[in-house]
Amino acid sequence: MLGFGATVVEVERSLEFHQLAGYLHRLATAFSAFYERCPMLRAPDELRRSRLLLAELTARTLRLGLGLLGIRTLERM
Repeated sequence: MLGFGATVVEVERSLEFHQLAGYLHRLATAFSAFYERCPMLRAPDELRRSRLLLAELTARTLRLGLGLLGIRTLERM
């Protein structure tokens, strides 16, 4: 997620919106792999909090990025 800001700046400069779409796809893929390997709710308390925070930050980043592309997101799945 550290590259989100730089990606947005580059897309603003170049108007190559596919770069943002690609970034969001890579982020979603990475989070999906993390989610499969690292249980969230069954983890010890401190680890669970960290993982849930990472999930929330990922969701916010995806929501913001998709919003910039004009794509609406669901509140829940």
